[in-house]
Amino acid sequence: MTKKRMSVEIKEDLVERLSQAAPVKAISELIWNSLDGDATEVDVNLIEKDLGNGLSQIIVQDNGRGFSYTDASNYFKNLGGSWKRQTDKTLGFQRKIHGREGRGRYKALALGSISTWEVCFKTKLGNNERFTIVMSADDYKSFLISEPTKSDLASGVNVKIENLHKGTASITSELAVQNLTEIFAPYLVGYKDVKIRIGKTRLDPQITVENVTTHALNSIEDQNRQVHKVELQIIEWKNQTERTLYLCSEDGFPQHQIELSSNIGDYNFSAYIRSSYISTLVDTAQLGLAEMDKKMRNTISQAKNRIQEQFRTRTAEKARRIVEDWKKEQIYPFQGESDSPLAEVERQVFDIVAVNLQNFTPDFENAPKKARKLQLHLLRSAIESSPNDLQKIISEVMQLSRSKQREFAELLEETTLSAIIQASKTVTNRLKFIAGLEEIVFETEKKKRLKERSQLHRILVENTWILGEKYNLWVSDGDLTRVLEKYKEHLNPEIQIDKPVALENNKRGIIDLMLSRQIKLQNESVIENLVIELKAPRIKLNSESIMQIQKYAHAVTTDERFHTLIGVKWDFWLISNDYDEVVANLIAGGPDPSKRLILDNRQKNVRIGIKSWSEIIAENRDRLEFFQKNLEYKVDKSRAIQYLRERHAEFLQGVV
Repeated sequence: MTKKRMSVEIKEDLVERLSQAAPVKAISELIWNSLDGDATEVDVNLIEKDLGNGLSQIIVQDNGRGFSYTDASNYFKNLGGSWKRQTDKTLGFQRKIHGREGRGRYKALALGSISTWEVCFKTKLGNNERFTIVMSADDYKSFLISEPTKSDLASGVNVKIENLHKGTASITSELAVQNLTEIFAPYLVGYKDVKIRIGKTRLDPQITVENVTTHALNSIEDQNRQVHKVELQIIEWKNQTERTLYLCSEDGFPQHQIELSSNIGDYNFSAYIRSSYISTLVDTAQLGLAEMDKKMRNTISQAKNRIQEQFRTRTAEKARRIVEDWKKEQIYPFQGESDSPLAEVERQVFDIVAVNLQNFTPDFENAPKKARKLQLHLLRSAIESSPNDLQKIISEVMQLSRSKQREFAELLEETTLSAIIQASKTVTNRLKFIAGLEEIVFETEKKKRLKERSQLHRILVENTWILGEKYNLWVSDGDLTRVLEKYKEHLNPEIQIDKPVALENNKRGIIDLMLSRQIKLQNESVIENLVIELKAPRIKLNSESIMQIQKYAHAVTTDERFHTLIGVKWDFWLISNDYDEVVANLIAGGPDPSKRLILDNRQKNVRIGIKSWSEIIAENRDRLEFFQKNLEYKVDKSRAIQYLRERHAEFLQGVV
């Protein structure tokens, strides 16, 4: 089968932008293409790799009318200018059309780098013909198209996507299926003969819908004084969802989506704003900026308020029913009616908190009557005393979704709340320390005032984790003889300390910090020592600095008392903000410039290297990044400085 290469003529949009989308968005665009092509059945086949290790292919197959070879050349050659702009209904079944921009085909490249379109269509003479089109992300401005040949297959389009991108496998998740159900719910409700399947699962909103409510919103008058009606539909689902607000055409076809906040209680729902005004934004390519359009922004705000109002009312109704049950059981901690507006507000606050805490505590309903009565009275007492800490804790607990509450309960079965708090506190304190340290070693005025031995050194003694979690502090501000004493104390009591360890000039070598760790292997132990020589951040490292640490290394390697144990390694670090040209040349000519090593004597297991504060801070931030993201914690510079003041006030006088 011969093929020829044809170029794409870019008319309105950039292909690069169109070929980037989340898996659900990309799949939905391909399904819309099928539905706009009069398909009544669309199957998204998920082909797994051998041994079930992820997906190898995605094939979107439909039974639509396909399109002719001539039309294909025009469709794929032109970006924008779709035939759908000429009509608002499909050519066969006269169903409402979703897309009008001629861009859906490029969404296939958001799933994988190669997409092959196999098209079967019926000619004007009544014969079936087929041809293929191949698109590649490596050459998105052209495509390969084969000559049409006769075929016994029924009309339709198969899109095969290969070389799948990382993350595409998420399309197999239950949440992805739920998201697609939300997107196509209005269409499937309107056209009940249409079937869409994702793998073996059919999208059926009728099965998963819990409740549907509709609200009329304020109409929108455009610049041509045309009035567009606006309707808000809220669909509550039985399954977990991401809570999305869809901006839809007047026919209910989602064109754009906006995430909703999570503080609306424990409800699974999607909301749909329908209006012909949204269609005008699509036609003028302004929908992506919908939230910048003043009229649309007001409508979105009104919709969000209506959504919150609906579920606030629902929550209040549920709370009233629960409170009535408590009153009947005579465990409610209030008697009679409220005798003042303030008392009424206090009672309402109690009702909200108590009901949410009951939802958070699955065993509450099954607890003995006396236990529940006691808990409710204690809660009332705690709320009336209004401690700020309790208010904050209750607020956070109330905002947890049901699934997060379950995760929290399961976590408490495996560890204690105290341990969770301590771990979180450790991470946030370290993040504050890193930010504070960065401020005092880099900010111009502070680093001028920061002293090396009496301030920076003392702070690091209490925070040696920043130099390596794996090490333990052995010596601070001591000479090499003190280091040898530590060796005798911890590792080898046979060492004879009959004379001090001296440098080449017989002077005592005072090291700033020495940290060590012992690694136990199968047949031997390895001792790793880290000797730190600090310099004030305002001081540039120079040849004198290098000579000083070289003397320490020489003293250790030449004193045989340090080598009574095998498997001992020594790393010597010089730490400061910057170094001069002499040091730079030593690093460039050293054994490993990328690690800024100036000595790597493997025979004697000794290395000397340069470390900058920026490098140390970056390494620690990288280690804590995962926890920081999951804690949703943002480090504020003023809080970081305050943390240093509180923890190290005696060492930072005159600096902060």
